[in-house]
Amino acid sequence: MIDSNKSVRALLLLSGGLDSQLAACLMRDQGIEIQAVVFTSPFFDGVPALEAARELEIPIEVVDFTSRMVHALETCPAFDEPSSEICIACHREMLKCAAEQMVDFNCQFIVTGEVLNQRIPTQSQQTLDDVDHYAESSGLIVRPLSAQELPETLPEKNGWVDRSRLLGLEGPGRKDQISHADRFHLRDYPEPANPCRLTDPAFAVRLKDLRAHEGLQGQRSLALLRLGRHFRLGPVTKLIVARDEGENLELQGHAELYELLLQPTKTSGPVGMVPIIATDDQLKAAASVCARYCNVPDGDSVAIRIRSSHGAREVDVMPADQKQIDLIRI
Repeated sequence: MIDSNKSVRALLLLSGGLDSQLAACLMRDQGIEIQAVVFTSPFFDGVPALEAARELEIPIEVVDFTSRMVHALETCPAFDEPSSEICIACHREMLKCAAEQMVDFNCQFIVTGEVLNQRIPTQSQQTLDDVDHYAESSGLIVRPLSAQELPETLPEKNGWVDRSRLLGLEGPGRKDQISHADRFHLRDYPEPANPCRLTDPAFAVRLKDLRAHEGLQGQRSLALLRLGRHFRLGPVTKLIVARDEGENLELQGHAELYELLLQPTKTSGPVGMVPIIATDDQLKAAASVCARYCNVPDGDSVAIRIRSSHGAREVDVMPADQKQIDLIRI
């Protein structure tokens, strides 16, 4: 039992969404002091959480989760199930990281905005139990939105949290959450969306390809997964082709000394990027792929400028046909 003269503090995993904001409100409504934390990586920047913390006037700490996330992804056995296994692996690692930091933040337990069975299987009772066990924090994770549908936690048993004032939400839908948002005067919360790109099956295919070839240790390589169209030219040679002018500018801004930029010179079209180790044959293939997305009449060749920090040259190529594109696109 905690000393009655000592304030109770909870470490809140804040995503910035409505559910995690409600979790914060439900805890503060009982006089519990909140310390928020947001885990960032190349796949989620934490901006919604920072904005929510500012609106709620609660302190928040940004924790770079990249190395822990990479460990979770490298050891995840079921990469072909991105919407469940990858999500669960990362969430387990987040809860474990939070559990390890409770002492540093002077907190007695952890709070999340999870709702039982909101997403299956990632928020099923079995998964919640497995996550708690992995984090070595069983009994110390309070989920205020579904607490009355879940086993009693240690903070409830110890009288730190009044279970009767928590909620019993279950399943998908946001009608009840919106009702409670009005109760707490929450107005500025985002529409529901996938919390991170790892839940997108198409994105997970790119991640799986990166893990199989270049590996997941490069933070920059992870960040580039969100940009453009990706094509596998060789075991450690990948082409990224921008999809719009915004991505053209991003790829140009991301290019470094050990990369080559490809760009049409006489027509509009996308920027491409390949590693400087690309062979001549791979460069010609990359130029043909870039030409495929240029605005030229059928049968015309395309002039592509290949530029590096050491200079530039130009090649004339025919656009790749759809069969070639399909064979190498990730």
